Amino acid sequence: MKRVCKINICCHFCGRVLLSLLVGVVVTLTSLISGVSCFSQESPRRPEAEAIDARARELTPHVSDRQPLFAAPVDDRQAWSVATELSDAVNAVKRAEEVVKEPLQTVPEELYREFYNTGIRSNYEKQYGAQRQRLNTLVLGELVENKGRFLPAVEEMIHMFCDSPSWLLPAHDRNAEVYDGRAIYSDLFACELAWNLGLTYAVLREKLSPETNTLLVDNIRRRILDPFRRSITGEQKAIWWINSKHNWNAVCHMGTLGAALCVCESREERAWFLAAAEYYSKDFLDSFTADGYCSEGLGYWNYGFGHYLYSAMMAERATNGQIHLLAGEKPKKITLFACEMELVAGIYPAFADCNITAKPYSFTVGLLNKKLNLGHDSWSAAACRQRQGVRALQHVAVALFDADYLALEPDSATANVDAGLPLRSEFPDAGVVLCRPDPNEVRGSLAVAMKAGHNNELHNHNDVGSFSVVKTFRDAQGKTRATLTIQDPGGEVYTRRTFSKERYQGELLNSFGHPVPRVNGQLQQTGAQYQGEIVSRAFTDQEDRIEMEISAAYGLPELESLRRVFRYQRGAETLHDTESHSNADSGKCCGCLHVTDTATFAAGSPGTLESAFITRLEVNIIKGQGSELELQLGGEEGVRLTLTGEADGTPLELSVSTQIVGENDESVREKPTRIAVVHANPAQKVTINCVVTP
Repeated sequence: MKRVCKINICCHFCGRVLLSLLVGVVVTLTSLISGVSCFSQESPRRPEAEAIDARARELTPHVSDRQPLFAAPVDDRQAWSVATELSDAVNAVKRAEEVVKEPLQTVPEELYREFYNTGIRSNYEKQYGAQRQRLNTLVLGELVENKGRFLPAVEEMIHMFCDSPSWLLPAHDRNAEVYDGRAIYSDLFACELAWNLGLTYAVLREKLSPETNTLLVDNIRRRILDPFRRSITGEQKAIWWINSKHNWNAVCHMGTLGAALCVCESREERAWFLAAAEYYSKDFLDSFTADGYCSEGLGYWNYGFGHYLYSAMMAERATNGQIHLLAGEKPKKITLFACEMELVAGIYPAFADCNITAKPYSFTVGLLNKKLNLGHDSWSAAACRQRQGVRALQHVAVALFDADYLALEPDSATANVDAGLPLRSEFPDAGVVLCRPDPNEVRGSLAVAMKAGHNNELHNHNDVGSFSVVKTFRDAQGKTRATLTIQDPGGEVYTRRTFSKERYQGELLNSFGHPVPRVNGQLQQTGAQYQGEIVSRAFTDQEDRIEMEISAAYGLPELESLRRVFRYQRGAETLHDTESHSNADSGKCCGCLHVTDTATFAAGSPGTLESAFITRLEVNIIKGQGSELELQLGGEEGVRLTLTGEADGTPLELSVSTQIVGENDESVREKPTRIAVVHANPAQKVTINCVVTP
């Protein structure tokens, strides 16, 4: 019975190989006939091509003959004993056993084309992600067990991917031109899949059939490596992300380099891909401000800089130390961004397209701490604890063969205690300031993050002047807890609109969904010229004062000035003894925040000002109209807002209203509440002041 199965599988594989070759011929001929050849001469040789060629010649003598250059083949059980001894190793095999019982589900063509018809991305991406995870699970199970039980399913997965017309996401495939064979280029997901398949080849090639190995390598070359090289040599239209200045650069170059190091046999060829990755790495580092700030948000710091770390690890090992992508001050500053963006108690402000629960990956910060000698021992301890997991092929195949990672100490109690968060962190180039309470305070206290910036940042939101407020408290066990009260709400669920000219129709992306003013009923505009500036700052242990000029963000000629002043006080405040605080202890709490907006209009052009606050807590309007308003956001875990105003020197009558952000928009998954504080009559100078207390 086994012999019959092998014969059937072999025939099936040979048939698929022949079919794949025939499809490749048809695609090439079709492209040539249509005039959109994948070998098109539309782009001249890139000016950096000579520099990459020269650097490759320098690197070649240093590139090891050994291939692959990191993860060992599955038969090297001494090398793989590191993975088999991890606490999660047994579960890795169990997960593979469950997966192999499930029939392989291919993604139908109509799901790929759904994006073009409806703009919905998530349905295809979910199933495509499940396929990639299935391959990951099966390969890891085989690496841990090494009994051959999962190899047929691995081969089936390889053939399925090689049969697929496109490895891209539909959202990244212009008019389905890759899917339909009219062009060939790569994206984030194609490059990552190529690396996963390359790693599969590197560790299992002796176990896979020759036909499968040939098919796998040919597809990686045809879809990823060859188009990349032709883009640089000018033999085809350049792939746009090659010298981009955002996360695509790091992710796509990492996947391309990883795949090349796995499947390219010659040292010269591997040296060329290493030289290219090194050359374009500087463009990714340029996406961060000089002070290390990541305008894409913390989630994309994890994604982009985490992949950059993998490239650095592979490149250094592959060249015997000739390439150091982590050298210099810039990578160190970018690493420290992850530490200094912690507001308090594990909460990070969700500026740009960032999830409000985003935190730095412990593996990334822990290993960077070790390699850059930053002294954050708790980071390294957390990364070491994560090593017990066997869930990502890239992590297991690369990190578990890294000497620095294996040297991490698992017990933070044996390491030096971190100094803890400072009273404040500042990114002057980005216009971002974080202010924190006195760490010795044990009562409820506030921490605040403020942002000036401009409205053409990476993964931009129109959010000049935005801020987030966190309330901290100690639980019954004495552990510090925290609640987001007023907040920058983070990003939306991606659809076709998200990265189109209609992007700012989304209320979570335009300034309506952010705690920033509206002037004369107008929201902020989009573009680098629509910006904010920190015009003054004053810091003491007791109080931090930051003054911003944000009028330029609105582009209104009648608006002469719009000053937003944050005054953060760390001193004690008496808790309100009202019915809304009946469950709170009496006494003192730490800190309050004053937010003052002052709009000055040109002579003869009086205007209106509306201050806004965004929250996901329950809003209790205690007093919603008059010269002094009061609101409570949340219960004991929330904050009190007291609002007053002034127009042309006289007290201002205010009113408050609430509205759900993105109420009818499916791309806004968790819908926050927008609190608007307005005045009815135009004036030459209008001030609205809000005091936020615990």
